[in-house]
Amino acid sequence: MKKRYELLLVSTDFGGGVSRIVREIGSCLNEFFKVKVYSLMHPLFKGKHHYDEEVYKGLLIKMYPGVHIARAYLVSFSFLSAVMKQNPDLVHAHHYGYFPATCGFLLAKIKRKPFVISTYLHPPSKNPFNRFLFYLQYYTQGIFTLKFADAIIVSTKLEKKIIEKYVREKNKVLVIPNPIDTQKFLRVVKKSGKKKIVLYAGLLHWTKGADIFFEIAKKILDCRRDVIFVMIGKGGQDKKFDEKLKAESKHYKGRIRVINEASDSDLIEWYSKADIFVSPTYYESFGLMIAEAMACETPVISTKVGAVPEVVPEGKGGFLVDYGNWKKMEEKINYLLDNPDLRRKMGEDARKFVVDNFELKKIVKSFREVYLSLLNKNVKENNK
Repeated sequence: MKKRYELLLVSTDFGGGVSRIVREIGSCLNEFFKVKVYSLMHPLFKGKHHYDEEVYKGLLIKMYPGVHIARAYLVSFSFLSAVMKQNPDLVHAHHYGYFPATCGFLLAKIKRKPFVISTYLHPPSKNPFNRFLFYLQYYTQGIFTLKFADAIIVSTKLEKKIIEKYVREKNKVLVIPNPIDTQKFLRVVKKSGKKKIVLYAGLLHWTKGADIFFEIAKKILDCRRDVIFVMIGKGGQDKKFDEKLKAESKHYKGRIRVINEASDSDLIEWYSKADIFVSPTYYESFGLMIAEAMACETPVISTKVGAVPEVVPEGKGGFLVDYGNWKKMEEKINYLLDNPDLRRKMGEDARKFVVDNFELKKIVKSFREVYLSLLNKNVKENNK
């Protein structure tokens, strides 16, 4: 009987794409391996300040609260202590440059086990102080996890090109796209056909373009009455924008809807009902919610930033505009609103692209192959 290897997945949990990806991958891999997930929570996103547990599709996830040190490091000594007590056959860290990856790296090297890291790399923001914190955090915690990793997983070709600048062994940088469960994310309701819906989903923050979406919505609503704009996402990071959004959206009497909490089933319903998904994002290392909307047959209008051009096939799954060219984005929204046949065709093409390239089972198979290759190699080296 073959040994059932034990995998330890360590990750940040900021309430966004990374934690969702870890849950999906971990729950599927649990069929082949004994999978444990330890995550570090950001109180701002999770609203929790104590240890917690969650079961997702039979997968137990242990969550520890993080504490900021001088705004530069989010750490947790309880998380470190719990991780260091483990004895897995392989460690897979998610989110380069953060404390969980450092903890996973230390455990793997002490126990002499294979270490894999998925990067989800984001560039530093425009704010000078935040740029300083970015380089301090990433280069004090991050560089060692890249240099001594047995495999580095990136989700796009762009990310591969960036990461390869920091490692000598280019062959250990592997492209495995982020997964989309296309049996879960699919169109569940018909488009209404009455009032058209333009949807935004993501953090209510300038890095995701929430403020831009709001301004474009107001301009379009001042000119036409056959559309409503829906914004789904958590606020709390920019109080001025939160207050502005709450105050000004009232003037549009329900034509701008703001939804702060949404389950996966709620999201899928909104993706399905929406006629267009709009993401004026500053940067995406992949664009998970963009791909989810596409899986639900909703065409996308987004920016030519980061990996978005690898996720949205230009002219087929949607339209892309240069970041900052908001007039062009407004024009593309109006153009799609006025062309229902094109919207339908683009939505169909968008789903096909996601199924062909990001389907969950295909992605999990790729991860499994990487793990088994490293585990077999480790067994051979330990038997010498």
